[in-house]
Amino acid sequence: MNESNMIIWHDFQECADRGKEWKNTVKYFDRLSANAQNIVPEKVWNLSRYATGIASLFESNTSEIH
Repeated sequence: MNESNMIIWHDFQECADRGKEWKNTVKYFDRLSANAQNIVPEKVWNLSRYATGIASLFESNTSEIH
């Protein structure tokens, strides 16, 4: 495989910069801080475990994204 055909993988956790407000989460993609677990209602906490809204903005000149 020549260099122009290489797939280069990037760790999303190193570049996610939108929608993740707290660093001290139980799991990386949680939306609330670990401190909120015993404060918010269980239903709210469970919904906060979904990663919807976490994103990374980037630019590329590639013709394919995998």
